[in-house]
Amino acid sequence: SQVQLMSAIITFNLDGASGNALARAEIIAAEPEVRAALARQDRPALLAATSGMFATQKDKYSVTQVQFHRAPATSFLRLQAPERFGDDLSSFRPIVVAVNREQTAKKGMETARSGPAIFGVAPIAAPDGTHVGSVEVGMDFGPVLDRLKAAYGLDLTLFLDEAPLRQTATAMDPTVLAEQNRVGSTIKYYSTDWDLMRTLVTSDDLRVHDEPSDYVRKAAGKPYGVIIVPLRGASGELLGAVAVTQSFAPTRGAADAH
Repeated sequence: SQVQLMSAIITFNLDGASGNALARAEIIAAEPEVRAALARQDRPALLAATSGMFATQKDKYSVTQVQFHRAPATSFLRLQAPERFGDDLSSFRPIVVAVNREQTAKKGMETARSGPAIFGVAPIAAPDGTHVGSVEVGMDFGPVLDRLKAAYGLDLTLFLDEAPLRQTATAMDPTVLAEQNRVGSTIKYYSTDWDLMRTLVTSDDLRVHDEPSDYVRKAAGKPYGVIIVPLRGASGELLGAVAVTQSFAPTRGAADAH
């Protein structure tokens, strides 16, 4: 029951974070100034209309990325890096391609130039109703995992497959790829307690699973329940896994007493 609860907590909260990101993206996409500026490809006007909003969202709600795209998948403006624009995202951002092709909002997890995030992507129509592009809101995993630790007493670590991370996240902090963060073919991207988790999770534990897997292992003489939850992108591709752990010492002790 504890393992099932741990699995439900991480699944529910990651889905909730992507829903929050999508709601914010849809609000931005509906703004008349945003629609008009993107339609006429006026980057300075779009930046002026949205930079204050982004600063507030970043400080209060852990929104780390807001990017506007011209259809079908060309970066038009990154609020977190306004100097970088014009690159084609179609080869590694399937959610952006899908939103502009289908003209419907979508949510999910993907790896962008600046790193992995939880995204909501909404289409944008010009004032005359013509589809012109999209906007994405990205929320970093770190604050989400930190909130789960504070609320439930869980420790969590995000592991990502190293090869696609290196290929795609070219603007990411390079120290993430340091040797001490490597576990087999994966990279520890964020952890609420890396000293603990590195004793509980091995490369064999992180091998591809279609479904969550769980086990009990000791660290510092205490038993910990661990669940490995596969993390898939918006189009179904495997990105890595989230490892979730909690000490089972209290329940084990109670069981032994009986």
